[in-house]
Amino acid sequence: MTASLAFAGIGELSHRLQSGEISALQLTELFAERIKHLNDKSKAFISLDLEAAMAKAASSDHSKIKNLLSGIPYSCKDLFDVTGIATTAGSKVLVDNIASQDAESISRMNAAGAIFLGKNNLHEFAYGATGENLLYGTPPNPYDHSRLAGGSSSGSVAAVGFGLCAAALGTDTGGSVRAPAALCGLVGFKPTYGRISTEGVLPYSWTLDHVGTITRNCRDTGALFSVLRQTNRTDRNTFSGISDLRIGIPDSFFFDNVDSEIQAGIEQLIENLENSGAEIQSVKMPSMEYTRTVSLTIQMPEALSYHNRYLQTR
Repeated sequence: MTASLAFAGIGELSHRLQSGEISALQLTELFAERIKHLNDKSKAFISLDLEAAMAKAASSDHSKIKNLLSGIPYSCKDLFDVTGIATTAGSKVLVDNIASQDAESISRMNAAGAIFLGKNNLHEFAYGATGENLLYGTPPNPYDHSRLAGGSSSGSVAAVGFGLCAAALGTDTGGSVRAPAALCGLVGFKPTYGRISTEGVLPYSWTLDHVGTITRNCRDTGALFSVLRQTNRTDRNTFSGISDLRIGIPDSFFFDNVDSEIQAGIEQLIENLENSGAEIQSVKMPSMEYTRTVSLTIQMPEALSYHNRYLQTR
């Protein structure tokens, strides 16, 4: 089995699995071997559950039920509860914080047939954009090891970027999935509020926290989102398609300091939306320069409120 499969998208891997070209066990063994040789360099994983992963992969090979994610190895940021494994948040403070049940997102991924490999490194308590971690090491950028992978979901992007798993789950409060994914040439997805459950995920700022995905391409993002999304939403914020939607495009701030490549990509997206039946309108969004200040005003008290228990006892 060639190492290039470690960098293949979920769609290609799923096709090869379902055609019998490769087995889930072989694919899991490929990633496990890469983790063994590259984790010291990548600093991607804090904890591993490879024995259970091998057992599930072997079971997947004999199952008649096949989904797009069946046999696909994945990992998660160490904020997600996984039964029997410590949720450390990248901190020495929580090394004995053993989870008694899976986070909702983990349950959904596992039920869809995905193979859980382990938990990823992060900026301690998810509080930082650099991804640096003094306890578990700082994940480097997979393209240039002298540079940072970014954070706070640093280990999750390193795991995908170094070819140690097919996809990873992270969390995003103010950019912690999107920013490191962008730095590492990956797709970081932060969904609409409430679309993916945060149950069983250790919070940083519970009103702003989101579960997000890190993948190699947008199709893979869609594959994960189709499994993770909560489908019982019937309110007016849920739409069945793009046709007849009115979409506002800000006329400033977001485009003040943007690379030409990104600008061109956004313009192409706007054109695609318009061609699909959406109504595009230019909108003004005043006081956007204060958004970071407002966000931090929410984040800091919520973080202190949750973590105060550790400050007093540990």
